[in-house]
Amino acid sequence: MLYDDGIDRGLRILGSFGIKIDDVFIVSDPRHLGGRVFHGGDRAYSGGWMRLRRPVPIDAAVVACLVDAWMPSLFTRIDFRAYAPTVEMTVYFRAALPAPEVGPEEFLLGVFSSKRAEGGFWEEDGELWTRDGRLLAQSRQLALVLPAGPK
Repeated sequence: MLYDDGIDRGLRILGSFGIKIDDVFIVSDPRHLGGRVFHGGDRAYSGGWMRLRRPVPIDAAVVACLVDAWMPSLFTRIDFRAYAPTVEMTVYFRAALPAPEVGPEEFLLGVFSSKRAEGGFWEEDGELWTRDGRLLAQSRQLALVLPAGPK
């Protein structure tokens, strides 16, 4: 499948620079927001605390990366395995960046939800929050739903 080839190619490119995918992100807590993946929950909702594994100042590039880093919320609503490639994404920055008062090792809370999926497309709204309750960014994403085979 073409999408699988694209993922493999991307991982090979990262690898050529000495970057492994698990070097990029870290999740602070195994507990997360939302239901079980691919089990047909009541709503499309997911999120959790995250940061870059290698601490860097929290700037616009880091924030834009993190609003697209979490598992798609749709995965907690559907009952089949799927890919969710992005068609379009917009990030709205809601705080001045860089944010020196937010330390580079601080975890940020990503909260993601979707209200509609139709005709092979779905939308997702995201928010990225600091521990003290400050909204850093919002995101809006349109993506495809591509079934990946049996559970």
